[in-house]
Amino acid sequence: MAGIAALYDPACRREESEPLVVHMCALLKRSDREGPVEWFSGSGFSMGRCRPALINGSVQPAWNEGRTVCAFFHGELFGTGEVRRALEREGHCFSGNSHAELIAHLYEERGDGFIHALNGSFALMLWDARLRRLVIANDRYGLRPLYTARRNGKYLWASSPKAILADTGFPRAVNYAALADFLCLGIPQSNDTIFEGIDEMEPASMVVCQGHRVSWRKYWDIAFQEEETGISPGAYLQELLFLLRQSAERRQGGDLRLGFLLSGGMDSRIVLSMLRRDGLKTFTFGVPFCPDVQYARLVAHAARVPHWFHEIRPDYLKTFAAVGIERTEDLINCNQFHGISIYDEVALQVDALTTGSVGEDIFGHFNKDPRSRFWGKGFTVDRYYDMKSVATESEIRQLMSSSLYGQVKGLARTRFHGDFNRYRSAHVSHRVDYWGMRQQQRRLYARLAGLFPDTLEFRPFFFDNDLVDFAQTIPPSLRWGENSLYRSILLEAAPAMARIPATTTNGLPLDVTHLQMRHHERRLRWRRSLSRMTRGLITGGRKNFYVDYDAWLRKDLRSWAETILLSPGTLERGYWNPGSVARLMEDHRCGCGPMSNTGVKLTALISFELWCRIYLDGREEGFGGVRCAPPYRRAQR
Repeated sequence: MAGIAALYDPACRREESEPLVVHMCALLKRSDREGPVEWFSGSGFSMGRCRPALINGSVQPAWNEGRTVCAFFHGELFGTGEVRRALEREGHCFSGNSHAELIAHLYEERGDGFIHALNGSFALMLWDARLRRLVIANDRYGLRPLYTARRNGKYLWASSPKAILADTGFPRAVNYAALADFLCLGIPQSNDTIFEGIDEMEPASMVVCQGHRVSWRKYWDIAFQEEETGISPGAYLQELLFLLRQSAERRQGGDLRLGFLLSGGMDSRIVLSMLRRDGLKTFTFGVPFCPDVQYARLVAHAARVPHWFHEIRPDYLKTFAAVGIERTEDLINCNQFHGISIYDEVALQVDALTTGSVGEDIFGHFNKDPRSRFWGKGFTVDRYYDMKSVATESEIRQLMSSSLYGQVKGLARTRFHGDFNRYRSAHVSHRVDYWGMRQQQRRLYARLAGLFPDTLEFRPFFFDNDLVDFAQTIPPSLRWGENSLYRSILLEAAPAMARIPATTTNGLPLDVTHLQMRHHERRLRWRRSLSRMTRGLITGGRKNFYVDYDAWLRKDLRSWAETILLSPGTLERGYWNPGSVARLMEDHRCGCGPMSNTGVKLTALISFELWCRIYLDGREEGFGGVRCAPPYRRAQR
């Protein structure tokens, strides 16, 4: 995965900080293609990186001309040409094309305001020798995560929690509140991680360390348009078309060969309609004949682009679950690891992947009707939490040991209220989309890029500053519902793709009305009810999703799941009620019992147990051999 790490010690204990940061960077190395470790240190601070395999190959830290500012950079920037030319007009001289050097010059010219000129996914650290200050920052959206902790007066930052654990005195313990969040929502809430004492830096954060003071500030936040503007939908449409094509050009620029992860939904079609088709390769994974795969094939055919389908088989979870837990580190349910079994194959054909993820959170949801009771006047945070949660409070009480449940009772719902109510707006759409971007997309989907091998980069399409800035100007009437500007883009740019059935609309084309969608959903509910009543004699329709975990855990993966969840080591940890875990397994096998979403609960428990074995028990096989240190290169002053 590569990445960066830093330590700041106001007590100026350099003899302790430098070896620790070197070791932290060593633990960021995933394979022999990454590295070497590069670092720079001084009185009270150390910072460094493990060099990635594909990008940012120049030696770091990079310096300005006067060697008063140096920077480490992890990630990618887009649209830097004009910024670089402006700096050259101001008299700055560049020795190469690295983003780290650009940042050193930009900081020298603009001070802390340099951060507003950066468009991309990144985490960075720089040292200002004149003011003796360390600056640490991440991108607007938290796409390149930075984790932080404090111990014995020292401040630590790293691209991975595992690197922070290089400090052998740091306690390895579970954050119980984050565990409750994970069981209910699939992600920790706020900026917590599953590691007690380690937090994730909030998106758009800048930390300044100077003397005995360490200050944190947020340099940007989302602010959706609250009032109507009077501007015509056509004017918005044309500007958005231009910005989408600009984002496509940025992602397809450079030396890396870009591929596209194509699904059966609306986001994928919008992105595909904007990308240049020459040389583009598209990929879909899943089980054969599921609707998502079928719709993706139809879309690729309509767009006339090469398309590869990779089948996911039941044994992939058994083979890759532990690898996925190790790579994503901050706990994610292994039922999200669909692509890990095929990304190595994809990396043989392309160097970078983009997807349609997060488009609807940024621009608004066509399939959510703001006039409906749920999304309109009848909306409550509790109802939305109940819709998102996969475990009720009663189910959590049954699964957890009484001592653990006593510490987390009701916490997940309370914390959800706190996160959701951070954004104040009269519009439900704004509050839902803000939470989606800030929590769900950041804590889940962006983290799944950690599953990629080191020979494959992730280039999020919609997380482009110009696109997001424009999205904030869209009036409420054009965000959600049939008048959604986002859907209008597809109808305008790719009407043939819009006529293909989509998972977004449960199998209907994307040019339908909400009335047609309601009638269709009613028919699907009737069919599912008849299927339950006739014990499957009347089929309930096919699931849209890529894989059928419920069926796999009843048959192919049953013995594997039982070996993990019913082992003495798992049940003796004291987190779970052994009888309830055994009942959950049996209820899932026979398809009965009081609990719902039993398959998701089982994969959540499996994920947590594998995480415990790797990070609490410290089993060597869990680390994939990365504990050996790579070659080191000390930076020259």
